[in-house]
Amino acid sequence: MYSRLKRELVIVINRKKKYKLIRLMVTVGLIFSQLVLPIRRLGLQMISTQTKVIPQEIVTQTETQGTQVVATKQKLESENSSLKVALKRESGFEHNATIDASLDTESQGDNSQRSVTQAIVTMALELRKQGLSIVDTKIVRIQSSTNQRNDITTTLTFKNGLSLEGASTEANDPNVRVGIVNPNDTVQTITPTIKQEADGKVKNLVFTGRLGKQVIIVSTTRLKEEQTISLDSYGELVIDGAVGLSQKDRPPYSKPITVNILKPRLSSIESSLDSKDFEIVKTIDNLYTWDDQFYLLDFISKQYEVLKTDYQSAKDSTSQTRDILFGEYTVEPLVINKGHNNTINIYIRSTRPLGLKPIGAAPALIQPRSFRSLTPRSTRMKRSAPVEKFEGELEHHKRIDYLGDNQNNPDTTIDDKEDEHDTSDIYRLYLDMTGKKQPLDILVVVDRSGSMQDGIGSIEKYKYWKYKYDEYYHIWRNAGTIYFDNYLGPRYQPDTYTYYDYQSKESVPFGIKRDQAVKDALIGSTGLLQKFLDINPQNQLAVVGFQGSVAYRYYDEKPERTPWNTIMYQPSKSTSKDADVLKDWETSSNLSRDSLSYEDRNGTNYHAALLKADEKLQKVANNGHRKIMVFISDGVPTFYFGADNYRSGNGTVSDSNIINSQKGSKLAIDEFKNKYPNLSIYSLGVSKDINSDTSSSSPVVLKYLSGDDYYSGITDTEQLEKTANKIVEDSKISNLTISDTLSQYVNVYDEQPDILVTRKSKKTGAIEIVYKDNRVTEMGRDIIEGVSFTSEKSGNSTGKVTLKFKPDYKIDDEYTYTLSFNVKASDKAYEKYKDEKGKYTVEGDVDTDYNGNQTSSGKGGLPSNSDASVNYMADGREQKLPYKHPVIQVKTVPIMFTKVDADNSQKKLEGVAFELRKADKKTVWEKGITNSTGQLEFNYLQKGKTYYLYETKARIGYTLPENPWEVKVDSKGKITVKHPIEGDLSSKGETYTIKNHKIYQLPSSGGRGSQLFIILGSMLMTTTILLYRRYNYRKKMDKTSL
Repeated sequence: MYSRLKRELVIVINRKKKYKLIRLMVTVGLIFSQLVLPIRRLGLQMISTQTKVIPQEIVTQTETQGTQVVATKQKLESENSSLKVALKRESGFEHNATIDASLDTESQGDNSQRSVTQAIVTMALELRKQGLSIVDTKIVRIQSSTNQRNDITTTLTFKNGLSLEGASTEANDPNVRVGIVNPNDTVQTITPTIKQEADGKVKNLVFTGRLGKQVIIVSTTRLKEEQTISLDSYGELVIDGAVGLSQKDRPPYSKPITVNILKPRLSSIESSLDSKDFEIVKTIDNLYTWDDQFYLLDFISKQYEVLKTDYQSAKDSTSQTRDILFGEYTVEPLVINKGHNNTINIYIRSTRPLGLKPIGAAPALIQPRSFRSLTPRSTRMKRSAPVEKFEGELEHHKRIDYLGDNQNNPDTTIDDKEDEHDTSDIYRLYLDMTGKKQPLDILVVVDRSGSMQDGIGSIEKYKYWKYKYDEYYHIWRNAGTIYFDNYLGPRYQPDTYTYYDYQSKESVPFGIKRDQAVKDALIGSTGLLQKFLDINPQNQLAVVGFQGSVAYRYYDEKPERTPWNTIMYQPSKSTSKDADVLKDWETSSNLSRDSLSYEDRNGTNYHAALLKADEKLQKVANNGHRKIMVFISDGVPTFYFGADNYRSGNGTVSDSNIINSQKGSKLAIDEFKNKYPNLSIYSLGVSKDINSDTSSSSPVVLKYLSGDDYYSGITDTEQLEKTANKIVEDSKISNLTISDTLSQYVNVYDEQPDILVTRKSKKTGAIEIVYKDNRVTEMGRDIIEGVSFTSEKSGNSTGKVTLKFKPDYKIDDEYTYTLSFNVKASDKAYEKYKDEKGKYTVEGDVDTDYNGNQTSSGKGGLPSNSDASVNYMADGREQKLPYKHPVIQVKTVPIMFTKVDADNSQKKLEGVAFELRKADKKTVWEKGITNSTGQLEFNYLQKGKTYYLYETKARIGYTLPENPWEVKVDSKGKITVKHPIEGDLSSKGETYTIKNHKIYQLPSSGGRGSQLFIILGSMLMTTTILLYRRYNYRKKMDKTSL
C-alpha cells in the first residue's frame, strides 16, 4: 500500500515538472516566432538602400491587344507598340497582378474625359501655388489589378518619343511635373527624372509615388502675374498670366478662349447698345487655359472705350451681358454639339472726351480694379494714360518713410526708442494733395442757321389749309397754311371767297426766338461767359459761330445738282465761310449781341464748326489749361465735307440728306475727339422739338458729340439759364477722395496703424489735425467725412485706405492735405523676395521718399500699392490722378547647417537633401543639398515665424531621420533649433551642426540570416506541440491505470 502511494506521488511530482517545462517551451517558442517578422522587416528597412534583390520572374498568360505583361514579386511590366511601363516596389506585388498603360487622346463629352480635365484643373491650381503654369499636357491611362498602390517607382518609356512642348531637363530648373490622379480624384504632384532625345522629345520618365488611374505629364513655365495682348490699333488687353497663347494648334485638354472686338457699324450713329449695330473688327482665337476660370484685368486704349461685354461659355447656348469687363470668367471644355469656344465679345467705340457711358458701360476710369494684378512700374504708367488728367489741377505726391532707420518719425510713436516694436519691416505712407487755381479755356460754339429765328418754346395750335377763290379762272387755289388757336370745325368759311380745311393739331414754335435766348444766356453780367471769369479772372474765352450758306458763291467751288434739278455750288474746306470766329481767346466776356444773330436761308454745318473749333484749340493746345467746349444748336446737320474736301448736302431736312449729313458729321466728330481726348464737351439743343425723334430736330448727333450725360435739351429760357449755371458749377473741383489700394506686399499695421490726416497752410506752415484716433476732429468737421479701411481678399491687394472729403467742400490752393498711416511688409513680400532669390525687379518712382528717407526713389523693392489716386469731380465728370509708386524692402534672416558623421564630426556629409517647410509642415519654403563641406544655407527666413527642417534624402549608408527639426525665429531675429529626440542644437554663430548615424547592418532581406530565424522558430513551435500532445496522452493513460 505504501509503495503504491509513493509511486503515485512520484508520478504527480514528475507530471508537474514536465508541465512547467512544457509551458516554458511553449512560451519561448511563441515569443521567438513572433520576433521573426518584425526583425525581418527591420532588416529590410535598414539595408534597402544597399541591397539589390534579384526577383524570381513569373510570366503570366495575360495578353491583351498585343500587350505582354510580366509580373514578378517586386516588378510589373507592360509593353505595347508605343509605350512601355514598369512598376517597382520593394515589398513586392501579388503574383497574379497585372498592369497596362496607354497614351490618352482628347475627346469631348466623355465622362472619363471630364474627370481628366478636372484633374488637370486641380494640378494647375497646385502648380500655381509653386509659381508655375502649365504649357503642355499629355495623359497616360493606367489599368492595374494590384492592390499595392504606395511607394511605387514608375518608369514610362515612350518608344517613339513623347512630344511635350517646352520640356526642359536643365538641372537647375527642370520644368516637367507629373500628376498622379488617385481613385478619389485628388492629384499628387511630383518632379520626375526625365531623359530627352536629340529632337527634344521625352524618351523616358521615372518617378516614385502612388499608383493612380491616370498620370498627367506636364511641361511648365514661370507663372506671370499678367500679360498684355495687342489689339492692333484698338488698344491692348491685359489678361491673367496663367492664360496661354498657342502658336500652332491648341494643346489637348485645354479650354479654348476667343475674344472678339466689335465696333459700331458705319451706318449706326446713335448711342446704341444693340449688338446688331456692331461688327467684329478683331478676333483673337489662340488663347487657352487649364483652370476653371481666368481673369480679364484691363482694357488699355487711348482711342476707344468699352461699352459693354457679352460672355458665352463653351457649354452655353446663348451669351450673357456682364455689368463690367474686368473680373473672373468661368470657362468650360469644348462641347461637340455647341460648336464654339468660351467667347468674350467686347463692344467698343471711339473715346468720348466727356466719358460717354450708356447704360451697361463700365465706369472704367475710376472703377476700383478688384482684379488688377501688380505690375512693374513702367507698365503701370503706360496703363494709366487713358485716365490721366491735367497735372496742373492738383499737386499730389505719395512718399514713404522707413521706420527701422532709427530716425524718429513725428507722426507715429511706433519707432520711439522706448517702444518695444521691431520696426525692421514697418513703413509709413504719405499721400498728399494741394489745390491749384488753374485757368480754364472755354470755347463756345453757336449755331446761327435760319431756324434759330424760330421760338425756343412751343404751343398747341390747329392747322388749316387756306383756299382763295380765283374769280378770273373760277377755281379755288391753295393759299398756304394757317394756325388757329381754337378748333373751327372741319371746314371754316368766313366769307364767300375764302375757306379753311382742318388738317391736324400741331405743336408750333412759340416764345422768345432761339438766337435771342442764346444771347441772353451767354452775354451780360449774369451770362455764362462772365460767370466763367468770376471763377478765375485768368480763364480764357473764345466764341465760334456756324451755319451753312445756300445763297452766296465762293471762289473755289464744286457744282452739284440739287433734288429740284438746279445747280448748287459747294465750297471746299479751305474756302468755306460756314464758320466764323466771333471772339478770339481773351480774358474778357465782351461780345457783340449781333454777332450771335441767325443767318436767314442758311442750313447747318457741324463739320465746319468743328474745323473752326480745331483752329482755336490749336492756339492754346500747350498752355496746360483744362479745356471745355460748349456746343449749341437747334437741329440736325444738313451739310458736311466729303472725302474730296468739298462740301456735300443741300441744306434741307429731307430724309436722304439728313442720313448722309449724319454719316459725314459722325466721321468729323470722331476725328475731332481723337485729336482732343481730354476736351470736356457739353452740347445744348435749343428747340421745341429737340428731344423728339423727328428727322429735323433729332438730338442724335449732339448726343454723339458729347454723350448722353452731358447733353441738355432746352425748351425754355429758364432751363437754358439753369443749364449754363450747372456747367459753371461743374467746372469746379469737388467730391474729393484720396484712395490707396495696397499691394499684396504690405498690410496696414493693425497693431498700431496711427492713421492721421493733417492740413498744412502754405503761407504760415501751420499744421492742423483734421483726423486722428479714428475720428474727425473739430477742425476737420466741415472738411472731411472720415477715413475708412476696406480689407480685400483678392490676390493682388490686402485692402484699401480711403480719405473722403465733404461732397460740397471746394479745394483751394491755400492748404496741403496729407493722409498718412503705418504699413508692414506682408508674408507675400517675403515669399516674393525668396522666389526672386533676393533680387528686386521693380524700382521706386522718382520723388517717393519722405524727408531724409532713402529707400524708395530709384531703389529696388516691392510696390507698396497696386493703385493709388486722387479722385474728384470736374466738368461734371469723374476724374482720376494717379499717385507715383513707392517701394519697400524686406530683411530676412539667414541660417547655416553643417551635416557631419555622428561618430566623427570631422567627416562632413555631402549630398544630403533637406526641405525647410513652413509651420503647416507641408509647404516647402526653401530646399537644398549639402555641399562638399557638408554645409547648406537658407537665406530667407522671416522674423516671428516657425519652420520645420526635413531631411528628405540621406547619404548612402546613413539613416534617414523620421522627425524634423523645429527652427524658430523670434521677433528680434534670434534662432533656436530643436529636435524632439536630440533636444536643442548647439551652434557656432549662425551655423548649426546636425549629426547623422550610420545604418546598423543586419542580415539581408531574404538571405540566410532571416531563414535561420524562421527555421529555429518553426522547430521550437513543432517540438512544443509534440510534447504537449504526449503530455495529454500520458495523462489519459494515468487516469485509466487508476
